[in-house]
Amino acid sequence: MPELPDVEIYKQYFEEHFLNKKVKDVEVLNSKVAPDFPKQALIGHTFTEASRTGKYLMAKLDHGKILSLHFGMTGFLKYTEAESPEYTHFIIHFENGSSMAFSDTRKLGHINVFDNATDFISNYQLGPDALEISKEAFLALVLSKSGMIKSTLTNQKYIAGIGNVYADEILYQASIHPQTRCKSLSNEEVEHLYHCMRDVLTQSIKASAIPDNLPKNFLTPKRGEQDTCPEGRGSIKKLKVAGRSTYICSENQKIKK
Repeated sequence: MPELPDVEIYKQYFEEHFLNKKVKDVEVLNSKVAPDFPKQALIGHTFTEASRTGKYLMAKLDHGKILSLHFGMTGFLKYTEAESPEYTHFIIHFENGSSMAFSDTRKLGHINVFDNATDFISNYQLGPDALEISKEAFLALVLSKSGMIKSTLTNQKYIAGIGNVYADEILYQASIHPQTRCKSLSNEEVEHLYHCMRDVLTQSIKASAIPDNLPKNFLTPKRGEQDTCPEGRGSIKKLKVAGRSTYICSENQKIKK
């Protein structure tokens, strides 16, 4: 599922291809992806800027409304001047002849229009973005929770943008077992976790969210039980945490009692 770094790449793609072009028409090919979509909110208008909150891409229109896109597990954007890719469910046609196609094999993405960013964030009940939250706010949040640290990191109401894969990477870099209870972590450990979170997300954006482009000490390219820790400290183990497949280093990440 696309997480914060992936959506940041989509934002950059949107900025490169779709800003400052007048919308000519909108096609909703699958109402599940864009239910009751208000086409007239886009037709005749232009996108003036793109932004991102957590796993959501937001595109602001010249009249102030916001187009929001969530990519589900398999969604992506495609600039085209001809045929749209397979599994395209939503298309914006521009007056210059180009189009923006939203393709999604599993149809789990969704597209909406909101009056403003505040309404958008309220509708999805999103916490602060993982790259925007302050260190002080992060410490206060984590230390106030009694659940497992991985569940806290991936709860979009607490922190927006981190999913299964990047939570594993952040916890690996911080040497914290994903089942560790938040209340058992020290201030120093949570502060270190905060810096690891920022570093992992920033490095992943620089790598265009491509696992093989990540630094050699990253766990993400080695998400398999036959692999060994990228730093040679132990074997990679798979376990279930809150129902999600989770990968850890057997030596690097021990549950804190």
